[in-house]
Amino acid sequence: MVGGVVALGMTREMGPVITALMVAGRAGSAIAAELGMMKVTEQLDALQSMAVNPVHYLVSRSSVRHQLLPAYRCRNHIGYP
Repeated sequence: MVGGVVALGMTREMGPVITALMVAGRAGSAIAAELGMMKVTEQLDALQSMAVNPVHYLVSRSSVRHQLLPAYRCRNHIGYP
């Protein structure tokens, strides 16, 4: 009886945590793949040749995008124009 209750409680508590870790891992790997592709196609070298710091430019752009996108999706889901 107690074992079943503990197993059920652990499943309910750890499920969202594991899901959040998987989503964060997927987002991080997507960003890493994008940066890797930019390195292979020499886009990072092009940014450096234009005197733009590629780390600052790409990280700030990605950070803003990942902070604003969930709010935008929620706004569209609720039905605001």
